[in-house]
Amino acid sequence: MAKKKRVKEKKRFSRNVVKSNTNNRSKKIRLAFGNLILFVILFIASILLYNLSNAQMYKTLFGILSILFGFVSLALVMVLLILWLVKLFNK
Repeated sequence: MAKKKRVKEKKRFSRNVVKSNTNNRSKKIRLAFGNLILFVILFIASILLYNLSNAQMYKTLFGILSILFGFVSLALVMVLLILWLVKLFNK
């Protein structure tokens, strides 16, 4: 007589959807705001060092850094505006 094969039972996992609560959203806004402040300070410092430096190599370095920090600051401003709009429309 042939043995019967046992069928393995599939485990059922409950799929819990993680909902973004207001506490999580406010943490994201605080993080984006803190990063924005940091990169604006770095942007201003690199512009000041660009204007104060005499050597061409330093002028080039601080010019590139100021452009980089400026673009990152603008990107963080856009992220912050999007987070504030999401917070405003989800109320």
